[in-house]
Amino acid sequence: MSVPADQLVLYVRKLGPPECTRSSEDPGSTRSSSMSEARLESAAREAISYLVNLGFLDKVSSSTSGSASGSAMETQVTQRVNDAGDADIGIEYVWGPAAKTKFQPMDMARFIAAVTGQECTAEFVKTISRAYGKRIE
Repeated sequence: MSVPADQLVLYVRKLGPPECTRSSEDPGSTRSSSMSEARLESAAREAISYLVNLGFLDKVSSSTSGSASGSAMETQVTQRVNDAGDADIGIEYVWGPAAKTKFQPMDMARFIAAVTGQECTAEFVKTISRAYGKRIE
């Protein structure tokens, strides 16, 4: 299970550009109403690239992620492919080694729920537990 690149960009845009990607042109709040759509898109992609470089996310091709097993599948979340964009077709993201070692599984489940706009219910945690490969409490 993984998150398609276009869907991840939408989630990052929803959160606003993080501190690590803001330039001197974008002071103040992390979600400026004056930022253009193109700048929001660029900032989201820059943030994703930053998280890949830090090891919090791994970039994989969708054919690889679909056939992966074991630890490569532990903490990933399945999402439907967004048909709107072509640039990232076939690219998906999974939790990287830094995320797996620095964050507790329940914290990751809460984060996934918040970003995707879902409630972190017992059923949601059960779904994440199956993807993680062990029980999350």
